[in-house]
Amino acid sequence: MFTDEFIIDELMDFFFAATGTTLLASTTIVGHFATTPASLQRVRDEFRQMCTESDDWVATDASTLSQMEFLKKYVTLTNCQDLTYLDWVTSETLRFMNPAPNGSSACLTQDTTIGKYLIKAGDAFQVNINGLHYNSKEWQ
Repeated sequence: MFTDEFIIDELMDFFFAATGTTLLASTTIVGHFATTPASLQRVRDEFRQMCTESDDWVATDASTLSQMEFLKKYVTLTNCQDLTYLDWVTSETLRFMNPAPNGSSACLTQDTTIGKYLIKAGDAFQVNINGLHYNSKEWQ
């Protein structure tokens, strides 16, 4: 049976792990935009297009609303999911700065051949996720 102390400890681990992952990804994205102005401009253009295509768009809002009022009026989780280029940048960031570079260890219960490799029952193995993410045969 799990004690309250154990559960709280596990939740804190999850919280701090997520905080570190978010910090690393955010820092990498900001660094990318700081060193690649064309990419930052493309995201800004995509964001501007998202706002101007809104059914609620009023041309004067950009100059009359405060930044917070503007964001509250035009930015929702739903329409942010349509920011395709920003999604690509985020996905590439997570590919290069993978928060889980290796999969969990596993043991098979019977001999198995994967491609040209034989993994015997009871042998431990682990997938090298970073190796997959940096494989030039898969990513150009």
